[in-house]
Amino acid sequence: MRQTALTALIRSYWRPVYLYIRVKWGKRNEDAKDHTQEFFLDLFEDLIARADPVRGRFRSLVKTALDRFLLLDHRKQGRIKRGGGRQILSLADFEDGRNDAVALPQDRTPEEIFDEAWKSEIFERALRRLEEEYRKEGKEVYYRVFLAYFLENTEEADYLKIAEKNGITVKDVSNYLTHAKRKLKDAVTRLVAETVGDWEDLQFELNSLFGESPAM
Repeated sequence: MRQTALTALIRSYWRPVYLYIRVKWGKRNEDAKDHTQEFFLDLFEDLIARADPVRGRFRSLVKTALDRFLLLDHRKQGRIKRGGGRQILSLADFEDGRNDAVALPQDRTPEEIFDEAWKSEIFERALRRLEEEYRKEGKEVYYRVFLAYFLENTEEADYLKIAEKNGITVKDVSNYLTHAKRKLKDAVTRLVAETVGDWEDLQFELNSLFGESPAM
């Protein structure tokens, strides 16, 4: 149960934490990954053991805990690297094949980079959930239409061409897009709701990160 909770935590936050460490603390790629791994072990075993993670805005809690963790330098001399005898985590399990040794944004604060990375992670997870749900329902065409219109950088992203490509009507395209947008918004809301404690915090997170209310 504890390992399942830790896995869910890392999957949501490892990339924002990693980027924050790289930008704010000037760590190299591998060092930042080591710090990220060590942070999650300490966050889960020390911080969450003392505080309820669903009270307040967990995104802010993570940033505060991260600054404190790095300032105190938990990776002391003589401590066994990567966990000090605890179960070792592998960030490779959460990276989804993405390359993180890339040029970092120069015009954003570490806090902005953290929030943008967290927002991106939530959106990507919501998209994967959207695709999976449509596949299970036998409605893959809904996802293809949504993808073609909103996410594919193509000159053919208009209703008529999408309809012709998928063998549906223009009205179908409109209906499918409306359905997919609503379903994606539901997925985003559910994912964000996992990191807050009440409706007020959910509204704050959605408004601050996505500029929208969770109300349908």
